[in-house]
Amino acid sequence: MLGITCDKYGSHSRPVEDKNSLCSNYLYAFCPENSYFPGYVTEKLVQAYMSGCIPIYWGCLNGQPFADHPLIVMVYPGMSPSLVARKLRTATNYLIEHGYPCLAEESRIIEGFNSTVRFLRDELSSFCLDL
Repeated sequence: MLGITCDKYGSHSRPVEDKNSLCSNYLYAFCPENSYFPGYVTEKLVQAYMSGCIPIYWGCLNGQPFADHPLIVMVYPGMSPSLVARKLRTATNYLIEHGYPCLAEESRIIEGFNSTVRFLRDELSSFCLDL
């Protein structure tokens, strides 16, 4: 055995009232999405990250501004345990050396906001004469 303790929480096993408080007691949190679909990201990933955990995430972050975040460990079906261990080690070392960075760089946040505004303006212009 590796001496690793793993606890399981959730609505079907051990319901939790305050996920942020619970996650703050752990270094890692496994965050599987219910569906693997581009753009489908629920609260699981962000809650773990904001609580101070390193999220071990199974989901589709393609195109998301934080897809290559150094403290989000992406796992995929068929990934070897040694690769997962390397990714966890890399994220843990990053955390020790740098602390928690923002989920996305400011320039990417501004770029995302501006492209969203442009998209909404273009899409809504067919419904509104003032745009």
